[in-house]
Amino acid sequence: MKKKLIAAIVLLFSFFGFLFFENQAKTYYPPQKEYHRIVILSDAHYPSKLSAEENANGRQAKIDNKLSAINDVNGWNDVDLVVFLGDIVEKLGNESDYSQAKEFVDKLTKPKALIVGNHEFMYEDHLTASGKLKWASPELREEKLERFKNTFQLNDLYYGRYIDNYLLIFLSPDVTNGRYLTEISTEQLSWLEKTLVANKTRPTLIFFHAPLAGTLASYNKDANTPNFVAQPEKQLHDLLMNNPQILLWVSGHTHTPATNPSFDATINFYEGKILDLHNPTLDGKTIWTNSIYLYPDKISIRTYNHQTGEFVENLDRTIPITFTAK
Repeated sequence: MKKKLIAAIVLLFSFFGFLFFENQAKTYYPPQKEYHRIVILSDAHYPSKLSAEENANGRQAKIDNKLSAINDVNGWNDVDLVVFLGDIVEKLGNESDYSQAKEFVDKLTKPKALIVGNHEFMYEDHLTASGKLKWASPELREEKLERFKNTFQLNDLYYGRYIDNYLLIFLSPDVTNGRYLTEISTEQLSWLEKTLVANKTRPTLIFFHAPLAGTLASYNKDANTPNFVAQPEKQLHDLLMNNPQILLWVSGHTHTPATNPSFDATINFYEGKILDLHNPTLDGKTIWTNSIYLYPDKISIRTYNHQTGEFVENLDRTIPITFTAK
C-alpha cells in the first residue's frame, strides 16, 4: 500500500511539473528536418536612432537597409524562427515608438520570438531639454513592460520553447527599480533555475539582450561595464556553471559589428564553457545577421552580410554536442 501511495505521489508531482514547464515551452517545429535555422535580429532601433535633423539621407538609408534585410529573411525558405533580441523600438519606448516597432516586426512573415531590451522600458517618454535620455520611474517602467507584452501579444516576458531535443530559453530584463539597464528579477531567476533543472539532458540556448561579463574585449568605454552585461552577475554565474547543458548565450546590446576583432574570438567563451554569440545592431551602416543551425550532433553559426548578399565564411563556427548531463 505504501509503495502504491509513493508511486502515486511521484506521478502526481511529475504531472504537475510537466504542466508547469509545458505552459512555458512547447514544440512548434516539424521534427523531420536535417537542421533547424534560427535567425537573430538585434537592436533594430526602428526607424533609426539617427535623427532626420542630424542626417536625413543617412537616416533613410538605415531604414531602407533594415527593410531590405527583412525582405532577405522573408526569402529564406529554411528559417524556423526569428528572434528579436530587444531594443526594437527607436529610443524611448513611448506609444509612438511601439507603434513603429510593431509595424517593423509585422513585416516579417516568419515565426518569431521577442524579448525586452533596455530601450523598451527604461526611459522617460521624452528626451530632456538637452536631448538626453532620462531613466523612468519604476511605475513607468512597469507600464512599459506591459506595453511590450500587449504590443507583441506575449503572455510572459520570459519563456521557453523546444526544437527537437534542444531547449530555447528567452529572458528579458524586468527589474523596474534596479540599478542596471539589463537586470533579471529574482522571480525570473527562480523560473530559470527550475527550467534548467527540469531539462538537464537537453542542449540549451539562452537568448538575452545583454552579454555575459567578460565575453568581449574592452574595446570602448561601455564594454564589460555593469550596465552592459547581464545582471545579476554572481547569481547568473553560479546558475550557468551548474548547468553544463547550456551551450550558447545569444546577446545584443553592445552593437558589436562583425568587423570587431572580438566579435568572433576565444574571449567569447564565458568561463571557457558557454559561447556568447554577439549580434550587431541593425542600425549600423552595414547590416549583419547571425543564423544558428541546430543539428542533432552540433550547432553551426553563420554570419550574413546583407549588403554583399553573402555569408562571411571566416566567421563560420561550430559547437559540437558533447556535454554530459549530471
